[in-house]
Amino acid sequence: MRKYLTLCLLLLASLVHSQILLQESFDGTTFVPAGWSQQIISTGNPNSGDMPGGLFERAISGSNPTALPRSGAAMVRYRSYDFNVSSSAVLITPVLNLNGRTNVKLRFWMYRDATYPNRDSVVAWVNTAASLTGATVLGKVSRNIAYEPTQTAVGWYQYTFDIPANFNGATNYILLQAVGMYGNNMYLDDVQVEQINNCNGIPVAGNITIDNSVVCGNGTANLAVNGNSDATGVVLQWQRRLNTTNVWTDIPSANATILSNV
Repeated sequence: MRKYLTLCLLLLASLVHSQILLQESFDGTTFVPAGWSQQIISTGNPNSGDMPGGLFERAISGSNPTALPRSGAAMVRYRSYDFNVSSSAVLITPVLNLNGRTNVKLRFWMYRDATYPNRDSVVAWVNTAASLTGATVLGKVSRNIAYEPTQTAVGWYQYTFDIPANFNGATNYILLQAVGMYGNNMYLDDVQVEQINNCNGIPVAGNITIDNSVVCGNGTANLAVNGNSDATGVVLQWQRRLNTTNVWTDIPSANATILSNV
């Protein structure tokens, strides 16, 4: 008895490509990196910590809490464990030319811990000048995982913030402001500014070949697809139906270019 099985290849696509406008992991021994700058905003409330608030610094390892760089040789530290309550400093990127750009995002990694309830935090801003005056806030990340945005475990987490579309001129800056409340130290790494663009066009499904077009009894066949689009965001999914009136259904875990023993 012959058994007929209709198969197809469904090509799912959400194609995107991006352009990295800024990427810094602070691995170089010179701090701050070329084009970057930093400023003390406040030395904090007098005698409310071990010392007046200071600047960011490069670190190859850290304590209070214990931390290692998220990637590479180094990371950025703000010593909120030592600095007075309400101490603050801002780390400023090189100038960013966003002329004509849309869908631009800021990404950075921050180490989150669970020691001390003090609300140390990092606030991200964008401005057309290298200053907090007149800046637009993008978001805030607390040091302690119990506070916004909450997490269930200590460790490195990446945070992404949209840069408003009206920042589309030739002169823009990202400002990362540390606010220390005499809790634990804060660590940052891998700061990135990226433009996300949707790709145009339709992905190519390619051609399907089969090594056995008629399967009898317990026989099997192997199918392969050739000439299909192969890019980030493209997903292959084989489907099947038992006759021409049935609905197509996905074959579980069938996402490769070759479908064997069908």
